[in-house]
Amino acid sequence: MHEVLKRRTKVRSKYSAELRAFALTLNFYSTKAYEYVRKTFNNLLPESSTISKWYRSINGRPGFTEEVLQALQCRVQNSDKAIICNLVIDEMSIRQQVDFDGNQYYGFEDFGFNNCTNSDQPIQATSALVFMLVALNDHWKVPIGYFLIHSLSGKERASILTNCLELLAKINVHIHSLTFDGASTNVSMCKELGANFELEKDFKPFFINPATKEKVLCVFDPCHMIKLVRNTLGHNLRLRNNEKEILFEDIKRLQKLQDEEGLKAGTRLTKKHIYFHNNRMNVKLAAQTLSESVSTALKFVDKRVPGYLQSPEETAKFCSIFNDAFDILNVRSKFPKPKKCNMPLSDSTFIELKQYAENIIEYIKNIEDCEHRSILKSNRRTGFLGLIICLQNIFELFLLLKEKGLEYLLTYKLNQDHLETFFSAIRSRGGFNNNPSAKHFESSYKRLLVRHEVKAAETGNCMINDIQILFVSSKKEDTLFIEEENMQITSSDIIFDHDYLSTLWNLSPYVDEVVKYISGFVIRKQLKNKNICDVCAPFLTASRQNMPKCTLIEIKTRGMLMFPSHDVVIIARTAETIIRANDYILFKHKNIKEFLILKTFQAVSINHRVFNDNIMTEHIKNQGIIDNHKTQLIKSIIKTYVVLRLFHEGKRATDVNRNEYIRHKFSKLILFKNQ
Repeated sequence: MHEVLKRRTKVRSKYSAELRAFALTLNFYSTKAYEYVRKTFNNLLPESSTISKWYRSINGRPGFTEEVLQALQCRVQNSDKAIICNLVIDEMSIRQQVDFDGNQYYGFEDFGFNNCTNSDQPIQATSALVFMLVALNDHWKVPIGYFLIHSLSGKERASILTNCLELLAKINVHIHSLTFDGASTNVSMCKELGANFELEKDFKPFFINPATKEKVLCVFDPCHMIKLVRNTLGHNLRLRNNEKEILFEDIKRLQKLQDEEGLKAGTRLTKKHIYFHNNRMNVKLAAQTLSESVSTALKFVDKRVPGYLQSPEETAKFCSIFNDAFDILNVRSKFPKPKKCNMPLSDSTFIELKQYAENIIEYIKNIEDCEHRSILKSNRRTGFLGLIICLQNIFELFLLLKEKGLEYLLTYKLNQDHLETFFSAIRSRGGFNNNPSAKHFESSYKRLLVRHEVKAAETGNCMINDIQILFVSSKKEDTLFIEEENMQITSSDIIFDHDYLSTLWNLSPYVDEVVKYISGFVIRKQLKNKNICDVCAPFLTASRQNMPKCTLIEIKTRGMLMFPSHDVVIIARTAETIIRANDYILFKHKNIKEFLILKTFQAVSINHRVFNDNIMTEHIKNQGIIDNHKTQLIKSIIKTYVVLRLFHEGKRATDVNRNEYIRHKFSKLILFKNQ
């Protein structure tokens, strides 16, 4: 506001850093929106031509960007600690298109040497090879250059990487790790520099920095590795460990059971996870398939439906092991979480994490394919070998950096996600056209180098962190009362519920356990409700002496889940029964939520006596007969459960009617065809 008032005066000063960042960001997203905001606020923002002048100060041509190197040098000189970074390399497919801007052509291979190639016949570029630095002891990242390529051999990549390391060494930026995906050209690049990834022959997952003569540890991007492991299990269908089978079929059958029963056993599995072939690049699907929740669900189904799964114990162990491996390599916060795999690497956690990582490595080494051949000797070894290398190198990296003053290491900073989000921001620049040409890539690259607040798209390959969501809504008082006179429930409806509901809709043991699990979530929501008084709150949770048997909660909890009381479970069971009895009108009834809440409340009132403890009776003695804390509590529990289930039914209906997911596949095919 101070800036706005200041710029209303005739004397115009320089734009502040905040206003400059806002202008650059808004102009990046939409030129039309920028002009609208500028006119609305009486031209307080700079003209578009002024922003263009800001961008002209940066040379965004292919090669290593001199302005970035100068900025890094200033940071080194002004910092009281060493600048330690991870170097990330990746390619982004671009549109194969030749443009002329009045002075020169864009769209051919360009390695930054005065826009010329060594070929007599220029080759059109199909990818942009980008180099990015991610600070390991600070909170910033920056792309330091890019190259327009059609294809590059490992030797050529090694030459560019050597040049990069020499430039960074000159300005005293310390590089001890290099992150890349599992492409064969990247592996060849590291081998050219002296690395060796053969476990049985002089294993050496690092190379010596040609400029500083220090170790540079190789890190295979964990996100790509977990996808490769999922693909291996999904294609081979069965693996072996210590003569025990690991079956993708068990995960399929788990999803089939969830579909048939209509409720999930605390997993995120959908058809998209099972038939992942059209979504191979989606990291989220792979991580959710090989997850702790799937592991516990397999164990739960084995207990409640014995014999349904063929090898649940070993398949569950496989999911749990790779979930933990991914967690160790994806730590984002320095504050320890209850699970040891989510703790950052530090002096206090080093020994425990290293011992557990060694156990994971030993487990991976014992995995065999369906032909009884070690998975590390098969053609699909990259994902498994990459995880072994990562789990070894992060500990050696910490010891190296500890000598330079690093107190803890967040392993997420060694992932390729930082570059993936940068690519996503570049693609978002084009609006409906998410495949930029070489000229468009250069323009977006320059804009992203200038201070901005551009965020990556949520539809990218990876998960985004620290994105604030603006909720535009006016607060409305939430009432627990239902307008009964608007529902027009007849006496015949109540008679049907009372006489036949218990016989027509008996919940299976699987569903009953999942209902208890959902009840635990419901009471957590209730306890966050400020309207729940101190007398009513204890009736929601079970005491240790009166705790119902909840197999799924017992398997999944690590001390964080809540056990619902018997009365809450009764209410949830009744609600589930009502929902299933009326599933044929879920998408037809105009006021389905209110309808289900009222019918459930009536069924609970007629068939069950809940919250009838002497304490509750005494508590509501002086309150209204119809409207009191007891009825409000029952209605609130019912409402929370019904709303949760209706959301689930909507997602389930979408998944059931969609037999094949092709949008992601064809979007990627278009990008990879460079069109």
